[in-house]
Amino acid sequence: MAEQPINQKLSRFQEIRRNKKIRIGLIIFVLSALTILFIKSDFETIKNFIQSHQILGVVVSLLLYILFGLFFIPTEPLTIFLGALMGVLQSVIICTVGNTFASLIEYYIGSLIGDISDFEKQKENLPLKLGKMPVKSLPFQFGVRAIPGIGSKFASVSSGIYKVPIPFFLTISAISNFIGAIFLSYGGAFLARYLK
Repeated sequence: MAEQPINQKLSRFQEIRRNKKIRIGLIIFVLSALTILFIKSDFETIKNFIQSHQILGVVVSLLLYILFGLFFIPTEPLTIFLGALMGVLQSVIICTVGNTFASLIEYYIGSLIGDISDFEKQKENLPLKLGKMPVKSLPFQFGVRAIPGIGSKFASVSSGIYKVPIPFFLTISAISNFIGAIFLSYGGAFLARYLK
């Protein structure tokens, strides 16, 4: 009898490990915690280096956004870090441009996939009935992008699969990236002031 509760706990743990939403949330949490620790440990040295090599800092940041897009890595921790390091305005501009380039790469990857059948099953699992909406609709594009972590990447790939018109896609992507960058950059700037 004593084994059953242990087995139930073990199976619950295995369920949690398999749940993608929990894994993505944990990845974002760990990356954010590491970012905070990194900022706190040697913030002034990093800030001085970036300020004396601003062009290099901007180029490296944009390349990181593009690389993160290529490998479907959430960029929220990077935006928070840049907000703390460079300030809100510069971080918002870099994040908006970098994430828009990254979304274009994800769109291209989606256009290469072409197989919609398995994707439809993934789309059905979206919250708030977003999976029932057409990919080319504004509520789908903005709603999915609001999902933390992988939402914008899912929206970009799905737009590529469904051949959403590029001007519409880039407009929605840039607007949502700009809005997200404002919140995350302010969060990073707040952390920088708090951790001093």
